Amino acid sequence: MSQIDFIEENINNLGELDRPEFNYLYQYAEHFYNTYSEKEISYIKYLFKLIRDNDFPDKYNRQLITIKWIEDKIQFINHFNQRCYEENGELYITPILQEVTVDQYINTSINIRKNIVGDQLWKQKLYKPNKYASYNNYIFNNCCSTSIYNDEIINIFNSVSNIKIEDLIQNIIELGGRKAECYEDEFRTYTKLGFLPISVCKWDDRLAPKKWLELNHMLDESGRPIQELLNDHNYQLIIPRHDIIFFIYYGTTIQKNYKEWLNSVEYSIDYKTAKLKRDTIYNNLLEGI
Repeated sequence: MSQIDFIEENINNLGELDRPEFNYLYQYAEHFYNTYSEKEISYIKYLFKLIRDNDFPDKYNRQLITIKWIEDKIQFINHFNQRCYEENGELYITPILQEVTVDQYINTSINIRKNIVGDQLWKQKLYKPNKYASYNNYIFNNCCSTSIYNDEIINIFNSVSNIKIEDLIQNIIELGGRKAECYEDEFRTYTKLGFLPISVCKWDDRLAPKKWLELNHMLDESGRPIQELLNDHNYQLIIPRHDIIFFIYYGTTIQKNYKEWLNSVEYSIDYKTAKLKRDTIYNNLLEGI
């Protein structure tokens, strides 16, 4: 069988190919589409690269991707119900979240959190299942999940690099997410997407997520605060303590960075006060509609 015959026979059945067959197809595919525009070639190359990556089958199902001939042109067809785009040599997937049951959400979120690396794990807390009964819960293809309650984005879990947090938040906005809160290092992520900062409070160790305490070595194995053990030596732990900002979605972008914005506002006395200030303004806006 010639290279072209092999490609023609398998181009619509990528999910059925084993790894050696797919690598063969990838290796010679360029000869098959070298008559197309540079943009089309680049797009298809990155598609093949994404599918060919060894970790792809673990993140997504290759059978959800096909390539077809439409009007004498080769086109990428996907069944994720979302688009892909190329940026700086990488192919990104734009998620379309689907509403699921509480059990589906919890199970998916637990698995997603197992794959979250670095210091991002502590930033989003997974609550007990009964709390999600009153939430609208969403997942995307077992790699992203979120919840919305009273128009507020409750948490966002994402374990893959091919999905940007900005694209995920944009989808959440489309689902009705109109209120959000974040730590100061994520300030520009939300303001660029149209969220307006309303209030802010300082970090409170008493409200710190347990995972944050564990990752920052704040507890010993018995659960006792390490600082208590260090007091006799007059030693203070220096670890990041982020301000918490509360937002309302207005659809307009502000250009200020966090420090510039902070110079024009006052801290709320605590977390509850800052949240209440944001929620009061939001409820007043709803009454005025």
